[in-house]
Amino acid sequence: SDLVEKFILAEDGEVIEIPSGVFHISEQLILSANNVKIKGQGQNKSILMFDQQKTGGESLLVTGNKAVLEDFAIYNSPGDAIKIFRSTGTIMRRLSILWLRGPHPKNGGYGLYPVQCKNILIEDNFVSGASDSGVYVGQSQNVTIRNNYASYNVAGLEIENSSFVEAYGNTAEFNTAGLL
Repeated sequence: SDLVEKFILAEDGEVIEIPSGVFHISEQLILSANNVKIKGQGQNKSILMFDQQKTGGESLLVTGNKAVLEDFAIYNSPGDAIKIFRSTGTIMRRLSILWLRGPHPKNGGYGLYPVQCKNILIEDNFVSGASDSGVYVGQSQNVTIRNNYASYNVAGLEIENSSFVEAYGNTAEFNTAGLL
């Protein structure tokens, strides 16, 4: 509950530290403040478990600008794992998004999901088991997608209706389609 409260009460420029451990979250996390850094202790050390989530279409919804999300994991999101909506300058780095039961039609649709965004960096992430796309970029501008690993999703990486997107150094394997 302390972690959920930190997201709710976050103010511009704040740092939210996620300690090592597995944290069972039953509600959607929303971050609307600007220039907030959410920092875990590592992809395999700071784990947010959402298998009991009861509210919201995403496990983490970010609407603030210049957010930095790094070094934590989201497991078993019933919806989209991380949605970045109408944000500018957000970075997603060294995140793990995983559905533990493996590929399944009832898994959440998208792993990393920036939509209607500008100046986004998605790098060094791991996404596995999304029922649609591991990494989806839509209706966005100036996005870099590099050095990510996407496996066992319907689409590993999907980019549509966007401009000035660079995708390089990514590995997509065991997906229905690697890159759309």
